Amino acid sequence: MDLISHVERRHPLYELCYPLFRLIHNRIYYRQFDIRGRGQLPPAGVPYIMVCNHQNGLNDAMAMLFAQNDRSRRPVFIARADIFSNAFTARMLKLLRIMPAYRVRDTGVGSVNKNQAVFQHAAHILTQGGVIGIFPEAVAHATHQLNNFKKGFARIALMAEEACDFQLGLQIVPVGLHYSNYEQAQSRLCLSFGKPFGLQNLKAVYQDNPQKAYTLLCQQAHDAVRPLMLDVPSDDYAMRDAACRMTESMLPDREQRPYYRVLDMLRKVADTPADSSRVQQWLELLRAKALDESLPTLPQTRQQMTNRFMRLLLLAIPALIGLLLFLPTWLIVRLTLQHVRTDVLRASFKIGLGTTVGSLNGLTAIVVGALAGGLPAAIVTACCCLPTAWACVRFHYSSRVYRQLRKVARQ
Repeated sequence: MDLISHVERRHPLYELCYPLFRLIHNRIYYRQFDIRGRGQLPPAGVPYIMVCNHQNGLNDAMAMLFAQNDRSRRPVFIARADIFSNAFTARMLKLLRIMPAYRVRDTGVGSVNKNQAVFQHAAHILTQGGVIGIFPEAVAHATHQLNNFKKGFARIALMAEEACDFQLGLQIVPVGLHYSNYEQAQSRLCLSFGKPFGLQNLKAVYQDNPQKAYTLLCQQAHDAVRPLMLDVPSDDYAMRDAACRMTESMLPDREQRPYYRVLDMLRKVADTPADSSRVQQWLELLRAKALDESLPTLPQTRQQMTNRFMRLLLLAIPALIGLLLFLPTWLIVRLTLQHVRTDVLRASFKIGLGTTVGSLNGLTAIVVGALAGGLPAAIVTACCCLPTAWACVRFHYSSRVYRQLRKVARQ
């Protein structure tokens, strides 16, 4: 199967599903999705490559895709080739405008030569004014650190500029992502677009020594992405990262703050030396169970959860009907997640499979209701499905967060 040619074409199914997935991703799955710097994106007609840190599987790609407002600038992504091993999955990924990149550890030495065709097609997309999204770290990792960048994106960028004699005007757009929780629905996400930069300064270097140009571009992009995310220094990483997590959990007004402001605060904590009095202060507060005092100010305290549950009881019958209608979705997602061994892919399966199966589940229920009882039955079914799905997601998040905080506070 050809996984490269015409990958940039828009499939009708892609266009049909895009608004639904964007709504669920931006407004429902995440409690808060903050986007910074969107106005810095290059205008229509100017090609660019988005380079981003990689912490949460396919969710990272969805965040970059759904953060853009210009429907004509939807990117083509490049992902590791081993996820294309299944024929059906490969077709779906191509439909989603994703191309494979071959690595020795995934597909063996013999397949690495296929990267040349992938890079050439990516460069062709750029010469046509398109957009490429890529994760130069080449592997997803659920840690607050930025690994070294691989040279694949640099080869694509300079290949595209070389094809146009460095008159293309290609821009590199650094992107930083930060999640409050990698797996949990109703967590918070901050995406920051950095200031784009061009490649004109690398023309002479590339013509003289391409490998040096690749290295310089990787380092420049790495330095541009780092300030846009939470990059905890390697020395005393465990203590610094724990201090960041405690800082976020103990902010009394964290739900009222834009999440990018919380991220700015976490960066300052991460850059604080691990043996400083500030980090020690956080540790002492935790040991003193100071978290107990913060619980009443958190967005989902026991009283607030009780109030939410009482409101749900007022609609007990439609809520029960809605729960029964969505039982197949819950079972399918639950059983599928048992076979997902990679932690950084679990959230991707949750949002992707949950959205797809849940939408089909709800639509089927509404159609069956319409066939069985006409328009009134369809309206009642819809009224049972939609509010119940939203309430279940929110209540699950509330109860889980509260249990986790109480467990930490009692230690």
